[in-house]
Amino acid sequence: MRGGEALSALLLSATADGLASAPLSDAVELTWPRRMMRELLAGIGDPYLIVRVGWGPDAELPPAPRRAPADVIEVVD
Repeated sequence: MRGGEALSALLLSATADGLASAPLSDAVELTWPRRMMRELLAGIGDPYLIVRVGWGPDAELPPAPRRAPADVIEVVD
C-alpha cells in the first residue's frame, strides 16, 4: 500500500512540475538486472519498479492511434 502511495505521489509531483514519467517494471523482472539494481541501492532493499523521470519532447506529439471500441469490446447477452 505504501509503495503505491509513494508511486502516486512521485508521478503526480513530476506531472505538476512539468516532467514526463514512465514506470518500468520490465527491468526488474529478470534476475540479473534486479541483482544489479539491488547492488546500486546499496542494500537498502529490493527493487520492484524503476521510474523514468525527465523532460518531455519540446514539440507537440500527434495523438496515439486508437481502435474503435466496437473492434475490441464484445457484448454478450
